[in-house]
Amino acid sequence: MMKSLAGALLSIAIIFPVVGEPQPAHAVTCAVAGGKSGRLTYSGQVSKISATVCGNQLWKLLGKPKKLVKKVWTGKPRKYANMFTVVPDPPSISGSANLDVGQEADLVALAIRHSKNRLLFWYPSQVRFSPKTFDWAFGDTKVGSGQMVRHAWLTKGSYQVHLVVGYSVKYRIIGHSGWLSLPGLVYSTSPPFLVNVGATGKANSSKVVLVHWNCNEKPFALGC
Repeated sequence: MMKSLAGALLSIAIIFPVVGEPQPAHAVTCAVAGGKSGRLTYSGQVSKISATVCGNQLWKLLGKPKKLVKKVWTGKPRKYANMFTVVPDPPSISGSANLDVGQEADLVALAIRHSKNRLLFWYPSQVRFSPKTFDWAFGDTKVGSGQMVRHAWLTKGSYQVHLVVGYSVKYRIIGHSGWLSLPGLVYSTSPPFLVNVGATGKANSSKVVLVHWNCNEKPFALGC
């Protein structure tokens, strides 16, 4: 009896690797928020810079086929991932880039809710990022917060402004789950926004005047 059972288990172990479906892969532990749908279990987690969704497929053991099917397709088998990691799109900054010393500038964080689509095994999945926090560094040791900020630089020079946006994260397995919230935020930093202070002078603010003469030849002509 024990020999028969051992033989049966060995047969299953030999058969399983040659089944036409992908073999099971154990997901990285990220069961912060998840669930189960049919044979699929899923979960997710966030780090400071990314969101990860994991899955585990509960396979059925299939019996040994009676006839071997001749392989006619010579392409490489498709590999299905049991997890994926995505990052949000970086935000950007809108505002005035040329200012006078002490002139206030209104800066706006350009960050919107957006989604990333991926496959978990063969299940279409989405991760959605929604902007929640906005932290600014103005390049002059001063900082601020909020989607829109106002700041003035008191010393002539060029300054690099940086913006860090914190996104809340939700994910879903399309057709198998609703939106599931993951605790924590994922952060993304904007490219530096260069502000020139005191370099424009009055020439940039003066009006353009059309003159009849070439001012290089006749500098005292009307309008020069």
